[in-house]
Amino acid sequence: MKRPLLDLALFVGPGRIPGYDYLVLPHVHRWGLYLREGDPLAARRSIAPRHLAGRPVILSRQSFVSEFLSGWLGRDAATLDVAATYNLAYNALALVAAGLGAAVCIDGVLPAAFAHSLVFRPFRPALESDVYLAWKQGVPLSPAATALLGKLRAPS
Repeated sequence: MKRPLLDLALFVGPGRIPGYDYLVLPHVHRWGLYLREGDPLAARRSIAPRHLAGRPVILSRQSFVSEFLSGWLGRDAATLDVAATYNLAYNALALVAAGLGAAVCIDGVLPAAFAHSLVFRPFRPALESDVYLAWKQGVPLSPAATALLGKLRAPS
């Protein structure tokens, strides 16, 4: 039997992929906007759906993000002024730094290169995603992956 290249994958988000088993980790990521420091919204403590009206935003290309965001907005995310989409958060933050718009993203992904010029403001009401490990159903895990899952499942 051919062994997979990866035993486990770490995911952030509400979606699950059929054919995989999951372990939800005891951590959640907050969603919000990354903004340039001088942006008027950067003075706010949090961002409400009404604050996105007419603002250029940079969205993830992952399909679940638009659906997830639509629920929070109370309307279809397709109604937003989408200036760009991204696959990698670093690229989205570079676009924010260049003044293209504000990036809808999870907290905690700000690299040092942008720490001096960008700020994160969480959404209000809060929008959060689970963090979880996933592995292919029916495929034997390596001893290391099995041991890690055992440790994570053990009561603290």
